[in-house]
Amino acid sequence: MSFEQALQQARRDLDQTPSLPAFAPIDAAVRWRDRQRWSSRPDDARRWLATAGALLAGLTMAVDFVLGIVLGAGLALAIATPVVLLGLSAAWIHTGRLGAQLSARAIWWSYLLLAVVWASGPADSLPAAGSLLAVGCGFALLASGRQGLTRAGTAAAFDPIAFRGTVLLSMILALADAQLLMLLGITYAEAGAADGHPAALLVCAGLLGLGAWGLSRLRVWAVVLQQIANVVVVLLVAVFVGRQTPLLLLLGTSALVQLVLPVRMFVAFRRGARPRDRGTELSAVVPTVLVVCLVVAALVLGLWGTYAPSLS
Repeated sequence: MSFEQALQQARRDLDQTPSLPAFAPIDAAVRWRDRQRWSSRPDDARRWLATAGALLAGLTMAVDFVLGIVLGAGLALAIATPVVLLGLSAAWIHTGRLGAQLSARAIWWSYLLLAVVWASGPADSLPAAGSLLAVGCGFALLASGRQGLTRAGTAAAFDPIAFRGTVLLSMILALADAQLLMLLGITYAEAGAADGHPAALLVCAGLLGLGAWGLSRLRVWAVVLQQIANVVVVLLVAVFVGRQTPLLLLLGTSALVQLVLPVRMFVAFRRGARPRDRGTELSAVVPTVLVVCLVVAALVLGLWGTYAPSLS
């Protein structure tokens, strides 16, 4: 058989090969779409679980709000603020925006800390409600995890070349402290406690919020602004040294942590970031352990504050 005959035979064999049906590309696309939808179902479930935790925490604060009105506490705005923020966090967790994701977690962190303080109070302050608030906020934090915060999910909008985990942690801590400072400022202002320096507390809350916004735009001035605000917070805690509360001590501790946190970033500004600093993400293990410890502490304190007086 000559070369031309072999070539003609190969062409005839090729023409007789059955072709794929016309619906094959459509079928492949549908299967791929179904596969993508299936892979997103665990994430959807986690978001809804986080929403359930946030709603439980919001319901706890709503009951406290109603009791405060019935008992004439006179702090309507201070009590209503957590209800509104927790309700917003339940909706923000379903958005794809980094700012909303960070704000939701900052709300849960701030009220988890507040819940521990609440659970450590006397029996007439309903410490069991503090335990319930801690369970809701802790459950929301554990269910959400790092979803919506990883580089793969936010690279288009937020992609620092280094210290990504440190920047995210700074933003969450700043937003959480800003909410607690705002709550304290509103409480002191409504109570007419001028010696509580409500204006200074609200200004610090605004500075921390503005610094967090600047960090989301990767601005150096935002780091400096946050440092100034944290120094002021430490000074305010020192001013309150005669009548410190656990919440003020937590705020002071958080401010000290935030003062130390960006030191490596400032060093990197001069020397350059090392390769291992370029791929850092927000840690998942340490926050999980801390959340579990805080929730357990709130449960133990709440049960002790509720039942210990009846046992004595």
